Amino acid sequence: MSIQSKLLAIIRGQTIRHVWRIPLVVGTILTLVNQTGPMLRLAYAELAFPLVFNFVTPFVVASLGFLRAQDRVGQLTQRLDEALAAQSQEESSEDGSPAVPAITPPIHPTRPTPPSLPAHSTSADAMPAAEGRTLRRPKGVRRPSNTATEV
Repeated sequence: MSIQSKLLAIIRGQTIRHVWRIPLVVGTILTLVNQTGPMLRLAYAELAFPLVFNFVTPFVVASLGFLRAQDRVGQLTQRLDEALAAQSQEESSEDGSPAVPAITPPIHPTRPTPPSLPAHSTSADAMPAAEGRTLRRPKGVRRPSNTATEV
């Protein structure tokens, strides 16, 4: 997306719903910090020009950042699709059958593997209840051991 098309998208208002919070917060802070004197003197003529730019500038910057991020996501998605198509074609040419690409999450070498989650409750976890009903233990609650520990 060229800069002209990005600016046209901003002028048309296509980014407002995504970035409206940023210029609101930044513009308010800029106005309070930089225009305190004219605000206290109620000099509205002095406030008009700076007030507009205190909100327009953060809006344009946030919108350009949003549109750049959208472009980047599109580029990465296209690269991923091309890589998966190439991998699928290589695998299907090896054994003659069409292959379904397996997507696995990347493993970071320095991050520890997260602990495994507790298994779903089974019938061994069931606790007898009154009136012939069976209650299940909540997930993560272990069955008490029958062995006594010495103190």
